[in-house]
Amino acid sequence: MWKMTPRNNSCFKVTVMHIYILVLCAVHMSSGKQKMKTCTSEQITKLEKELKAEILATKQAILDEIVKIGEQGTSEPEIKTILTPNNYDFKHTPIDVSGKTFFTFDVKTCHDGHIQLSKTAGNIDKNTYEILLQGWNTVRKTSAIRDSRQGKLEVYHNGQVVYCDATTSFWISWSGGYIEVGRGHVYGRDTFLQWKDPSPHPVNAVQFTSGFGANGTWTVYV
Repeated sequence: MWKMTPRNNSCFKVTVMHIYILVLCAVHMSSGKQKMKTCTSEQITKLEKELKAEILATKQAILDEIVKIGEQGTSEPEIKTILTPNNYDFKHTPIDVSGKTFFTFDVKTCHDGHIQLSKTAGNIDKNTYEILLQGWNTVRKTSAIRDSRQGKLEVYHNGQVVYCDATTSFWISWSGGYIEVGRGHVYGRDTFLQWKDPSPHPVNAVQFTSGFGANGTWTVYV
């Protein structure tokens, strides 16, 4: 029966690594021209060092691969600046968001900031969601989600969210048919509008406008 000589007289703590060393030791003893019946402490120490080095090398290789994948999957967003006059009309070139479910933007406007989330670029009259930021001048200060251009309010929020003399950040998502709007650039934080479309449509393009007495300056990150 094969025996293993412990390195000292203290109890040998069994771990996965030590069990693996036992297996390596058994293989080592049974190999070669002259078989051995014991595995010395020097051999155990050597096997342990080799195993630790192999574990560290594997761990580093995994970490390197994770970093590589992260670098490939993370890219700087494209930044677009849009100036919208006091004219409720979506004149600028639609911004492509096909394949995405989320974007962020900054806006400075006194009131009535409008965002269209459309299935077809340039078509804001069919299969489009409209996000309203602080409509009806500065009196009602109502933000809302509509299921069509100038359609009925599916959900709304009362309170100031945009300012004449300050830039405010927002995020918008349409993942899984949930149309959501929140403050800041971090998805899921400070949500103040949320609506589940029972018959959702894809969103492939976004457009911005202002009006009803207000101009707008938009910085969009896609």
